[in-house]
Amino acid sequence: HNPRNHEHHDLQHGPSPNVAPGSVSGSTGRAAGSLAMGSANPGRQPVLSYSIARRARVTLNIYDVQGRLVRTLIDQDAAAGDFRAAWDGRSESGEPVGDGVYMARLAADGAVVDSRKIVIR
Repeated sequence: HNPRNHEHHDLQHGPSPNVAPGSVSGSTGRAAGSLAMGSANPGRQPVLSYSIARRARVTLNIYDVQGRLVRTLIDQDAAAGDFRAAWDGRSESGEPVGDGVYMARLAADGAVVDSRKIVIR
């Protein structure tokens, strides 16, 4: 992943000053993981808020309506907690994606935790 494309924050306390860019920080997670929109939807640069309940290998991928992978936002080990990731509306190759409907899918240790529809306009 590219640390310039996303940020990790402890949503209760703000960014941790002792965490390196692109790494994960957070507080104790909720009983179950979740994924939510943290910005206007539709929009040009959506922000996704997510939580994971326990330490896990976390992936956050963006797919088009055909089910094709558009972009991997997160693919790393993470502690339990609440976080945010911003998508700059670009594909894995760096090209801007067109207006339309996309799906964000959060997985922990390979199991899908949650998904959300994103509308880019």
